[in-house]
This record gives sequence, C-alpha cells and structure tokens, in this order.
Amino acid sequence: AQHRLTGPPGIAAAREAGVPAICTVRDYWPVCYWSDLIHDPRAAELCPSCTAGMMTRCVRPRAGALWPLTLPLIPYMRANLRRKQRALANADAVVAVGSAMARDLRE
Repeated sequence: AQHRLTGPPGIAAAREAGVPAICTVRDYWPVCYWSDLIHDPRAAELCPSCTAGMMTRCVRPRAGALWPLTLPLIPYMRANLRRKQRALANADAVVAVGSAMARDLRE
C-alpha cells in the first residue's frame, strides 16, 4: 500500500489476512491532511504541525473567500489524520521514498 487512500485499508486487509503489511510513503499524508505541508503557497517554510490553529491557516488559500465556512470541518480533518496515523502505526514496515522523507516522518 502506498497512497493515503489505499495505505490504511491495505494495512487493515493485510492484518485481517495475517500477512505482513508494508506501506510506502511518497508524500506527507501521515502528518498533513493535505499531504503537502503547505499552509500558505506564498510562504517559504513548510507547515510545522497539523494543529487546529494551523489548519485554520491552511484552509484559507484552498477555500478562498469561503474559508470561514470550512472551519466546522477542522474536527473531521483532524480525526481523519489521526485515523491515518493509527493505521500506519499498525504496518509491519514503513518505507519512505527518500532519507529526507524518512527523517521528516520520524520527527
């Protein structure tokens, strides 16, 4: 399994079948709801963490003028991210596509 949509169910299916679950991580889906760590397209730095406060900042450029309407979705977004993290923690092995990705995921 390797994608944010197939990784968690793939891990669950492997567990149910009694076979090892290996997940390849190609982007930041385990630590970022949007998978890219970009909270502001104009900013040079990446998002430091997927907190509720940072999520209010990262939805703004994605939702445009309607961003205030997205605020009630933040609890869902946080729960979704936690579910993906718990699923990944159940993998027998996690393979990152590079040393920088591996380092970022460990931190």
